[in-house]
Amino acid sequence: MPENTLAERLKRIIAELGMSKATFARSVGVTRNYIYYLTGGRKHSCSRSLAMLIEQKYGYPAEWLLTGRESDEALTKEIAQKVKALDPETLRSVSEYLDKLKGNNEK
Repeated sequence: MPENTLAERLKRIIAELGMSKATFARSVGVTRNYIYYLTGGRKHSCSRSLAMLIEQKYGYPAEWLLTGRESDEALTKEIAQKVKALDPETLRSVSEYLDKLKGNNEK
């Protein structure tokens, strides 16, 4: 289920990083209270600069953090990274699957 609010997205990031809110706040240079306001839903937006810092430091796309949507560029990068990690046999299977999808769309 997609995260529909900034609070949900930030909670996901903090949980995936295995950090406390206070540790996360220190790591991005904001106060613990600010993170508590954001994750508690009392503040519904953060600055683009904070979102960019989180992207640079932890890899979560700023666009997704701010809006809940990933940019096409971010999605393309994510897919490219996943494809690079595939072994040759799996890569062939994925390629065959994509060919089948393409064939079904052309009908």
